[in-house]
Formats: sequence, structure tokens, C-alpha cells
Amino acid sequence: MFNYKTPILYVLTAILLLTGYAPINSSFKGYEEISIADIENSAAYDERSVMFSDISYGDNEHQRYDIYLPINRDQRKTKVLILLHGGSWMHGDKLNLNDMVSSMMERMPNVAIVNMNYTLASADNFAFPTQFHDIGKVIDHVTALSGSFDVMPEFGIIGRSSGGHLGLMYDSVFDTEDRVKFVTSIAGPTDFTDPYLNRADNFELLFELLVDPEAYGTNPLESLSPIYNINIFTSPRLLIYGQDDKKVPLTNGENYLEALQRAGVDSHLKEFDAGHSNAWNDEQWDEAFLQIEKGVRLYLN
Repeated sequence: MFNYKTPILYVLTAILLLTGYAPINSSFKGYEEISIADIENSAAYDERSVMFSDISYGDNEHQRYDIYLPINRDQRKTKVLILLHGGSWMHGDKLNLNDMVSSMMERMPNVAIVNMNYTLASADNFAFPTQFHDIGKVIDHVTALSGSFDVMPEFGIIGRSSGGHLGLMYDSVFDTEDRVKFVTSIAGPTDFTDPYLNRADNFELLFELLVDPEAYGTNPLESLSPIYNINIFTSPRLLIYGQDDKKVPLTNGENYLEALQRAGVDSHLKEFDAGHSNAWNDEQWDEAFLQIEKGVRLYLN
């Protein structure tokens, strides 16, 4: 049967272009892959740097995550960074962030890293709030296995593009137990009421196709914008944006920073003379990782 949502969702991809989509093939030097069958047998991988791939946290084909556990980890101090890929909420894969995983392993060798997939929006699945719930499910899953993983269940989130939006919203709206200690948004949209983001004539119609109408009221643009969801649960923020980003404008970062600071939330903004994050050069990424490393030392220690 024809579903009217399918062709419109393809159009939405072309209009928004909030992808951050750049497939990468990376190796993980020094990390041994362990069978998921041994996941609860910590003696099988104790005192080694190990990784588990495609751990299931739900029934959807996309509900999978990889975890990288450093050597000398300790449940009393080894905390966890969660990575969220971009892709306009409809595309992308954790494989796109393998280069980021490799860089973070080298720069931050004392944290565990989770690289997760989440349920992608389609004709049969709304993005919101499903993708927010998926983040919570991964946090619950890692927390339940924290004894086997030998990690402390406190988390930082790093999201690229649409993944940045997901991390910001999850922390402020869904993390009522304060398990997330800080969020880094790399070129993530923060204000869907911004005329630059909703300049397409049919933006609101297309956007509503991502939204479960039973979960949100009559103004989903505000309900799903991080700038309108700053509250007592909002953790410290690191915002990284390109000054010439044609997909998510720098003003989304600047205005959000001002709102966060007015609310007393510890926040920082780093700007690059560049476009969207999938076009940054090595020097810009080196600086971005340096800023993330500072955040890890400050908020996950």
C-alpha cells in the first residue's frame, strides 16, 4: 500500500541536508574484539583494551551499539562517552563516526566510548520521541552492565549535526536522573523556529512527519528546539560550529549560548572559519577534539 510519508521524507532529506554523513573505515589499534557471548563474563576480557560490536538494546534493526573499554578501567572512575551520528534523523550509521572513535581513543585513553545507532525515521517510524528514548535505552543498558564492563555509569554525549540536536534534547528533557554530565553539540540545530532553518515553504509539514503527534502539542518546532528546553536538568554544554555553515547557521549556536548563560548553565562556544562539520579539515578537527578533551577532564573526572 502506498504511504504518503515515503516520498515526502525523501524530499525532507534534500531540503534539510543536516547530514554530517561521511562514511569512514577506521581500525582500532590495541583494542581486541570480544564475543558478545562473553559480555557478562568480565574475567574473559579483564585487564585488556577490548571492544564489543553491535550489542542489541532493542528489537529494531538499528538498535545496536559498539563499546570500547580501555585497559586499567575501574568502576569507581572510568566514565562513558556516547557518540551520536548525524543524518537528518533519517540516515547515517555509527560507522560514520569510527574516525572520531579512533581519535578519542588516542586523546582520551581513560574513558569508555559508546558509538550507537538509533531508530531512523521512516514511513513507519517517527523520529521524535523514539530517538530520544533510544539514547535512554543505551544508557540503561550500559548501566545494567557497568559491573561487567567495569565502568562508572556517568555519561557525556557528543553528537554531530542532527545527533547534536538529539543529545541536547535528551539531556534537558529526558535525563531527569542526571546521569549525563555534559553534552557536546557539533553543528547541531538548536532552534527550529529560526527562519534560516525553516525557510522552505513546506518545512513545517515536512517536519511534522518526523514528529509523533500524540507526544507533542500544537507547536512541535518549539517543543523540539533545545533553546526552548533549558531547565534545571540542562548539563554543561560545549558548542562547536562553522562560521560559514549553510546547513545549521552559527546563529543557532550563538543564540543558544546566550540563552544558556542567562540561565546560569556553564557553556562554551567554539567557532571555526568553515562550513558544516563534514567539511572541516584536520586542523579544525584537532582543535575540536582538544575542546572535547577539556570538557571530559572538567566534567567527567
